[in-house]
Amino acid sequence: MPKIIHPIAGLVAFLTVAGFWLSTVISELFLGLAAVVEVKTAIPWGFCCWSPRWP
Repeated sequence: MPKIIHPIAGLVAFLTVAGFWLSTVISELFLGLAAVVEVKTAIPWGFCCWSPRWP
């Protein structure tokens, strides 16, 4: 089972970080200041999906 879970967890982590990065780049290049603030505020809340316990 760990041989299956580890690659899946790695892929989920990679896609999560890539999504954070992509949303930051898009908001900073194409959207206004309010959108940038919203994205940068939402990203730390997105880390909750990595935690086994919710805050």
